[in-house]
Amino acid sequence: MNEKFQYEQNNLLQNYLDRYEKDSESVELIISSECDQKCEYCYLYKHGHKTYTPESNNKDNILHNLPIILEYVYENFPKVHDYDMFSGEFFNLSYWSQVFEILYDFFNRHNLTGQTIGVPTNMSFLWDVEKTQEVEKWIYKFKEQKNYLYLSASVDGPTELEDLERPSKKTDKNYSKTEWYYDTLFKFLAKHQYAAHPMITRNFVKNYKENYDFWIDMSFKYPSVFEKSNGQKIVGVPMFLEVRDAEQWDDESIENYKKFLWYVAEKDLKTVHKGNVQELIYRIADDFTENMTSLGEYCTCQPYIIGIPQPNNRIPCSIQGGPVFRVGDLAIVPCHRTCYPNLVYGHFEMENDKITGVVANNPLLAYKIKTFNPLRSMLRCSSCLINAFCIKGCIGSQYEHLGELFSSDERVCKMFFAKYKTIHEIALHYDLYEKVKHDIQIPAERREFIEYARTIFDRIQ
Repeated sequence: MNEKFQYEQNNLLQNYLDRYEKDSESVELIISSECDQKCEYCYLYKHGHKTYTPESNNKDNILHNLPIILEYVYENFPKVHDYDMFSGEFFNLSYWSQVFEILYDFFNRHNLTGQTIGVPTNMSFLWDVEKTQEVEKWIYKFKEQKNYLYLSASVDGPTELEDLERPSKKTDKNYSKTEWYYDTLFKFLAKHQYAAHPMITRNFVKNYKENYDFWIDMSFKYPSVFEKSNGQKIVGVPMFLEVRDAEQWDDESIENYKKFLWYVAEKDLKTVHKGNVQELIYRIADDFTENMTSLGEYCTCQPYIIGIPQPNNRIPCSIQGGPVFRVGDLAIVPCHRTCYPNLVYGHFEMENDKITGVVANNPLLAYKIKTFNPLRSMLRCSSCLINAFCIKGCIGSQYEHLGELFSSDERVCKMFFAKYKTIHEIALHYDLYEKVKHDIQIPAERREFIEYARTIFDRIQ
């Protein structure tokens, strides 16, 4: 590559970090792609060999580079207070506690409090009593430091679904889920006020009644109790997330998903809201902001799977949030799913254990993603009827299925159309629109948007 051109590319990437990321409040640190499960829908299991090199997963590299990157973050992104630690399965790493030790020492050195360390985990550590005790030791240790270690449980449950979708790689041990495991899991979540994010897949919606009953019934058997801003105590329920991969959504799974959404409304009205239709309406209308958290005795800890959506003019995940650094090889990447070599923004240069600059690979993609508005520039989305509030596809999944980051997949689109049409039907069934329109407890701007959304929903075929 021409030396002058590379110099200009490096300047572009450095400018991106200095200007577009300087006010970020979060940073994602990719620790490793290693995992102890082989999930049916997991991109790491399917494509991880294309995106994560041996160098990026090297333990010595990771432990050496992590404190250096943390110092770089401290010096260059002063507003960061959320540290998202991504791995295939963090607690399956032989050195996970050393990672926490580095973070703990870093916070101490700079007298940082009020920091959050987020770790997604499949909770397989619960099988090991000693490891569970070690995890809890770190929860309390960070808490004493006045920082918060948050574990987000990536569990699909119940047993039959987990065994089908999330089998263990450890063939020498039987990790088939049991009643003991789920009791232990929910007790742990309740004890530490953690929540889960089950993935909605074709297998989940195939037996949607049993699967949803499991989550709601267990959530109330072992309640994870949160306190609203008004002091009201509520029970946290899981955040259900659709897997936005094309192969998950054929005609059968979409029909099952529509039935599942109706069942959510019926089950929640009966159990969560104890027959109070007004509370169900408040929850469906909730925009997950402080404006509505004082309304109703309902669970507003997580966005609701049948909630009326919010205006949405951005990519719906963390890719347009703070910077993402892959620790092992000092790579600057779009997100943990888009670490393909041609998509990597660049790498840090290091001298005497200090980051001194960057070597760019694809800096223009960094600008493109950071400033991207899918309402205007995403193929199919730009002219879509529901583009104002659809959460849209995953650009990593789109790259894997279509070879194109910025083109939605029509099979995923079909699922979202079915979802929002079903939410509309549920809203009509419970007379939500009329009741919201005249309820002055709901902020005016939210009432106006719901009325606007109704006009769009009415046009969905």
